[in-house]
Amino acid sequence: MKKKVLSVLLAGCICCPMMAMASYGETPVHALTIIASVTNISVFKDTIAVGESVQLELEWSTGAEQMVYYSSSDESIATVDQNGLVTGIGNGTAIITLSHSNIGTDKTITINVSEDAESNKTYNTSELTLETKLKKYDTLHYTGTGAGSCLNVVNTEGGYDIVYLNSEDYVLPFDAEIVGIDGLVMYVAPDIEGITYLDGRTLSVGDTIDRNTHLLCYDYHINNKVLPVFLPDYYDKYIGDGTIKVKAIDHDEKTITLESVSEQTDLTEIINNFDALWKADYVTVSGNQALVKFHTMVQVDGCVIEADKMEWTVCGTADTNFVTKDILNSKSYDDNQALSYCLITANSPGTVCVSGTEYTQYGKRVTIYFNLSVDENGNFNSDYNTNEPLAVDEFDWLPATMDDYEAFIAENESVSVHGKYIVYCDEINYSTGDEVILEQLGTAEIKKVKEYSISSDEPLPAGSQSHVVYVYEAISAGTIKVTISQGRPWDSEQTKNVKDVGYYKIDESMSIIEIDESEFTEPVKGDVNADGKFSVADVVMLQKWLICVHDVTLSNWKAADLCEDGVLNVFDLCMMKYELINKS
Repeated sequence: MKKKVLSVLLAGCICCPMMAMASYGETPVHALTIIASVTNISVFKDTIAVGESVQLELEWSTGAEQMVYYSSSDESIATVDQNGLVTGIGNGTAIITLSHSNIGTDKTITINVSEDAESNKTYNTSELTLETKLKKYDTLHYTGTGAGSCLNVVNTEGGYDIVYLNSEDYVLPFDAEIVGIDGLVMYVAPDIEGITYLDGRTLSVGDTIDRNTHLLCYDYHINNKVLPVFLPDYYDKYIGDGTIKVKAIDHDEKTITLESVSEQTDLTEIINNFDALWKADYVTVSGNQALVKFHTMVQVDGCVIEADKMEWTVCGTADTNFVTKDILNSKSYDDNQALSYCLITANSPGTVCVSGTEYTQYGKRVTIYFNLSVDENGNFNSDYNTNEPLAVDEFDWLPATMDDYEAFIAENESVSVHGKYIVYCDEINYSTGDEVILEQLGTAEIKKVKEYSISSDEPLPAGSQSHVVYVYEAISAGTIKVTISQGRPWDSEQTKNVKDVGYYKIDESMSIIEIDESEFTEPVKGDVNADGKFSVADVVMLQKWLICVHDVTLSNWKAADLCEDGVLNVFDLCMMKYELINKS
């Protein structure tokens, strides 16, 4: 016998006839009523105890809801009333069937009834205490007093959900334990065998923590992360493998620092394994090695798949060596993965500032920063920040006193190369109007980034020589002839005192290498595309560059400066055309 459960008025089921004036050829308008049907039937637990009741939940399609009927396949096992409330009667299994009023398809759900099943309970949160054990499907109710108006519910995936109980009850999705009470907030976590919960505020420096110990963080920061419960997944992600040890605690700042105590691993093992590199943290440290990585965008153009390029820069007070590389792992056309990494080896204590700039085909996209430190043992610390780069004196290796100055010249001579810098040290008499003059010729380019004089302990008499230091930085790749002189730029007749002439090669990483004169490539006037010749292609390239055509860059802009005024404009273009016509 089917039981009527729900009686809902059909939307628009009572219609008043209306007289409508319709002109010739018009079609009368008829009202349509869409009848909804039940698309799904569910229950929050499918095994109930004898005497326990559970409510069936319905999901409807779009339209006007209708009357439905429930029936049980065996009322000696489970009954169902007109409101969809199922009650367990005896051991066994019953099929609950939902039927629509003469239309639609029947829906069924299986209900298991067991006298051994524990009936779920409803708890007032004000009555709950620490370490209270709760069962799956138990209901928590807030009475309006005490803790429990807000629940931090730790889920089995390592995150947490915030639940407010002021308006409705909460049904637990798993066996749970009350692990913390802080004011009105109650912390609920999965009750898992072998797992214990510990208040992080009770820790001391030097304590070790078993990986099965879940730390209650409350509002404390643990390794820059705030969670109601610090789960093992986060040990793996933010701390690492091995024994977990308390490194530092600051109760005023509410910070706890944990570290992994384990044998050092060679990070080259990670960079040689794409899957391991892909899963690695953005910063991984081991001993005197640090691995910084970044997932780059991938540009797809037809069948060409190309990853964005990263430009890495490493500076700081610590002496370091580093290698960089961009990797594109194209497993399929739709599953292309790209990343870039910087592997750093520290050779001395200090700070290490790493910056990476991503470049797309349209230019710079984003710049990231990682600031690390190296301890007195030469090992990277696991803590780092990603704010703006730390203030670092990149030139602390330059001489600062007369003793330093004399030792520097004795070791390096007056002109020397240091990575991407050329350093010039010499005496000059500024009182005569002389200045240090830099002249450069070639496809590469350098620029002055620092200039200063070494101060003497005693005041110098007027007209004395100054001990100067000039620093030039590489800014473009190629070969270059560098001439450093002393003279008066404003006096064209003044003979310049040429102090040094050198030939250098600058690679793509802006490292400067001294070369023989025979290796120097003399630039060709007008050769802006750096193909070794002056042709109509150079004129076309300059013209496109002047009108700002997208993605047009000049390989050697100085070759186009035929007016020799340091500015590229239409006058240089006209002179290039004139020279090309005369050449032909």
